[in-house]
Amino acid sequence: MVINVHITPRERERLIREERQRRRIARLLQVRQQTAENAQLIREQLLNEKKSNVDRIRKELRRSISEKVTEVASVVRDTPRIPLPSDSTSASTTASKAHPTRTPRRHRHVFTKEDAKKALERGRRAHERLLAERAAARKKAADAIRLRREAAEEANLFNKANPTTR
Repeated sequence: MVINVHITPRERERLIREERQRRRIARLLQVRQQTAENAQLIREQLLNEKKSNVDRIRKELRRSISEKVTEVASVVRDTPRIPLPSDSTSASTTASKAHPTRTPRRHRHVFTKEDAKKALERGRRAHERLLAERAAARKKAADAIRLRREAAEEANLFNKANPTTR
């Protein structure tokens, strides 16, 4: 059994409008979903970049500290030591018989104001570098978002101008 349905021209236009509206809404939802996915991806990339930058700066600081420790240790090794008196009857050893002789303390590097200034300067430079890298990453993400928005707006304008091109 075949049923013939006749649609009036007004009903046909209404159905076409409804179908176009449905497709338009579907496209908008798809674009929103893609935008949300892209934004999430960008957030994850920025987080990974931030972590890698922090790790890199930590490594630089550790390397700098270990170099400084090595430098201080080499200075300590290069300093001449005062020899102990070999004569057991000397005045210095007879006077201190009651107290056992201590080994001379190694010369430790005294943390000076100059060292503190250098450390503060290194920390300040590292902080400035980190802030600059963060700003660059934010700008990069903002540019990517702006380009996506412009592309979506251009596509919407094109679709509005050419509704029959599908």
